[in-house]
Amino acid sequence: YPGEEGRDNFYRRVTESIWQVMDDHPGETVAIVSHGGPIALFTQVVLGLPYRRPMPFGVNNCSLNVIDAPDGVPGRD
Repeated sequence: YPGEEGRDNFYRRVTESIWQVMDDHPGETVAIVSHGGPIALFTQVVLGLPYRRPMPFGVNNCSLNVIDAPDGVPGRD
């Protein structure tokens, strides 16, 4: 879309933000409230899937998604 941040910036913003929350809360369970796009993106990263659009799966509105992303996750740089 015209004026959007771009795929690479979106990927970096989402993943860096979530990894930072995890780093700030080691061993804790945290809740992150978000739109479906960032949730689907981060799920792809944790599963070791390449980032692609359209996303290979959707995230429903008002859904609860539990992602266990321990250290050593393939997508963590």
